[in-house]
Amino acid sequence: MFQMAKGWASPTYAKFRKKGDEKRIKPKVVNILKQFFLNENLNLKDKMIAKEMRDELLKFMHFGEIKEDHVPQLNTIKKGTAITLETFKAASFSLEQKLVNL
Repeated sequence: MFQMAKGWASPTYAKFRKKGDEKRIKPKVVNILKQFFLNENLNLKDKMIAKEMRDELLKFMHFGEIKEDHVPQLNTIKKGTAITLETFKAASFSLEQKLVNL
């Protein structure tokens, strides 16, 4: 029979309720990234890749508008833009469906 270690169910081993442990992107930085993303939707020649967005955030940091530790890593920006893109696609699809059903 398989034996469990003593204390395996104690709260110290719990992996839930630790949402605050991970670093979050600050709301000001999220708004700046959304502006970059929405700007490329308005004008295709202004399209920015994640590295360019991070470089722009570093410029904001250089001018003192945001702190250095508020600039997210490149992978974080890539994931965020992918999620935002999927959200916009889903919203536009549902809007198209509503227009078709009229």
